[in-house]
Amino acid sequence: MKHLMSHVADRLLIGAAVLGIAMTSAMAQQSETISEEELVNRAKQEGPVLIYSAVPPPQWVGIIEGMKEKYPWFNAEVIELSNSEVFGRYRIESSSNSRSADILASSNDSGWDSLAKANLTRPMEIELDEGYSNWLTPYPGVYTVSISASVIAYNKLLVPEADWPTSVADIAEVVRKDPDAYNKKIASYSVEGADGLDIFYAWVDKYDGDAWGVLKDLIPYAAEEMSAGAMLAKLISGEYKILYMTSGNSIRRSLSPTFNRVVGWALPADGVPLRAFKAGVTADSQSPHAAELFVRYMTSLEGQTALPRNGGMSPVLGKGTDDGLYTSESIKEQFGESKLVLTGAPVGNPEAVEAFRARWKSLQ
Repeated sequence: MKHLMSHVADRLLIGAAVLGIAMTSAMAQQSETISEEELVNRAKQEGPVLIYSAVPPPQWVGIIEGMKEKYPWFNAEVIELSNSEVFGRYRIESSSNSRSADILASSNDSGWDSLAKANLTRPMEIELDEGYSNWLTPYPGVYTVSISASVIAYNKLLVPEADWPTSVADIAEVVRKDPDAYNKKIASYSVEGADGLDIFYAWVDKYDGDAWGVLKDLIPYAAEEMSAGAMLAKLISGEYKILYMTSGNSIRRSLSPTFNRVVGWALPADGVPLRAFKAGVTADSQSPHAAELFVRYMTSLEGQTALPRNGGMSPVLGKGTDDGLYTSESIKEQFGESKLVLTGAPVGNPEAVEAFRARWKSLQ
C-alpha cells in the first residue's frame, strides 16, 4: 500500500527524554502476554476509552452499541479531528503528560508511520479472519477496521440521463462534449489536502490506461473542496452537477427517497479508491486493556457486522447490500481485484509527492 507524507507530523518535535519514556513503556507492554479472560478482567477496572478519530462520532454509534451488548460495562468517548490532527494532538498531549487518547483512528499512513517509529503505539497481536489478508498494516498494533470507497455522484435533475456517468472517464467525456455547461460545475477533493492527494496519487498510479489523459479534461473545469460534506451540499443545491472521487460513506448516510430523487451515484468502474481507516492503542493509554479489547472486537467478524449499524462505518469483511453498503469483498466481486485502489502517496518520498502536485497544477 502506498503512503502519504504528512507535513503536520514532520513539524512536530518531541524531546528525546519523552521518546525514551514512551519507548520504555512500549517495550514493557510488548513483553506482557495475558489471556483473553485476564484482558477482560483488567478492562473492567479501567475508565472510559477516549478515541481521537477522523471518522465523525455518529458513525461510531453502531460499533459502540455492539461492544456494549457484549460488555455492558464498556464506555467510550469519540472526539472528531482531521486525519493529521489525530496524531498532532496526541503527540503534543503525550509529550506534556496530559490526558490523551487511548485509541487513534485515522487513514493517514504517514501519521501511523511516525508513531510506530517513535514506539508510541501499543504492540498487540490479533488473530484475524482470512479476509483481512489485503488489509494488514506494517505498523505494530495498528489494524484496519473500516474502509471508505470514493464514488461518483451527480445531480439527476441537471445532468441528462444519457450522460449519467459510471466512471471517471465518462465524466471526462461529458465535459469534453460541452465544457461550458460543466465549467466549475464538477468538483472533487483538492490534492493540497491529504484526502485528495491520497486518492488521486494512488488512482493515477494504478489506472489501466492514460490517467493523465482523463484528468486533463477534468482538472481545468473542476472546483476543488477539502470536505465531502461541502461537495455534497453543493451538489444537492445545484451549484455542482457532478462530483468525482467523493466520499461513498457520505452518500450512503444520506440515502433516502427524497435524496435519491435528486442524487445518483456509482462506484467508478475504472478504479475504486479505498481508504483504510486504521485503529491502534496508544503507548501511554490510561485504559490500555479496555482499548485493546475494543480494537479486538472491531476487527472480529462480530464487530464488523455491527460496524455499519445506524449509518456507521463500512466494514472490511462481509457482503454488500442494496442500500448502498459496500465492502472490499463486494467491490472486488463487482469490478475485479485489479480495480481496487488502496489509497496513499509514498511515505518518505516528498519529491514524488511534489512532482505529482506540480503536474496537477500545470493542468489547472
